[in-house]
Amino acid sequence: MSRTVLIIEDSATQARIIARMFAQQGCLTVVASSLAEARAQLDIRDFYLILADIFLGQDNILDHMAELRERARGTPIGIMSAGQRNDPVIIRTMLNKARREQADYLLPKPFSYVDVKQICTAIDQRALPDLSEQLAALRA
Repeated sequence: MSRTVLIIEDSATQARIIARMFAQQGCLTVVASSLAEARAQLDIRDFYLILADIFLGQDNILDHMAELRERARGTPIGIMSAGQRNDPVIIRTMLNKARREQADYLLPKPFSYVDVKQICTAIDQRALPDLSEQLAALRA
């Protein structure tokens, strides 16, 4: 699978910043500025990672986690806190909800290239079969 990341982010500036960081990791990026655009992209291709802002306009992406998981079976989902809400209590509440919704990765603002690199490394390691699987395949 190609390393294509679907970034669901309604702020063009935030999307450019995070896309640049993933490009440095050798990833291609597709930006969807709405849930409808994200649905359309998920209908036509598979992704290495779905990375979504918590607050998408007036919508909360966490309310749509089950749908994202259904549309992109097996694709890791990362949640960004891009800071559209200035209340730290709201951000903390949303990050806790992301954990409860079992987001695979959390990417808080301010975005850090080190965090992006760590996410890519973790996904790549998940994709590698473990040694016992490799040995079993060689014996077969």
